[in-house]
Parts: sequence; C-alpha cells; structure tokens
Amino acid sequence: MAQKDYCDHTDLNGVGPNAYARQAGYPLPDDWSGTLAANHIESLTCGPSLNGRVIMLKLIYDDGMEHQEAGHRQHLLGMNIFSRTHIHAGIGFAYNPKSRWSGFYVIHTAHPRRR
Repeated sequence: MAQKDYCDHTDLNGVGPNAYARQAGYPLPDDWSGTLAANHIESLTCGPSLNGRVIMLKLIYDDGMEHQEAGHRQHLLGMNIFSRTHIHAGIGFAYNPKSRWSGFYVIHTAHPRRR
C-alpha cells in the first residue's frame, strides 16, 4: 500500500486479508468466507500521524469511516461474540513520506481454532 499510494482492505487485485493469511499458512476457520476479498481479521487505517496513541484512537473510534457501525472498535476491543475469541494478534506499520497517506497501520487478529 505504501509503495502504491492507496489504502484499502484489499490489494489492487481485489485480494483481501483472509486470502493472504491462508496463503501464509494461518489456519483460518473453513466457515469464514472463501471469497478472495474476504476480511474477518483486519483493522486498517492510513494517515499522516506517526503518533501511536492517535492512530489507536482513530481505529477504536472508527474516525473518518464512511460507515458508523464501529467495526474496528468491535473488532479490536472484542465487543461482539465473533471477535471476542480472537487472541492471536499481529500489528504492522509502513511509512512512505511520498504517499498522500504517509503512515499505514494494520492490526490482524484471529482465534487459534484449527480447522
């Protein structure tokens, strides 16, 4: 994303986080959508701030989201039955000062259940 100057839950070919996690060998449950663009694991935000506190607040309060369903908040704080079981987490950050976004922040979570 940082190199291609875009911010989205799917890559430019429409491949989403679930597909990448499965490709890397992470055992996501079979009943999670098998569509190429599926996302059951990712919260993402992009923007100019390098302040971790600001970024986490932006994610937790779904700041700037077009929809106001608090999806990131529910995901990251385990506020629903689905995300409450997610105890594995990974956090990523990329920076590109030439991008209009500059900072790219992603959190993946999943539960440890095997297929």
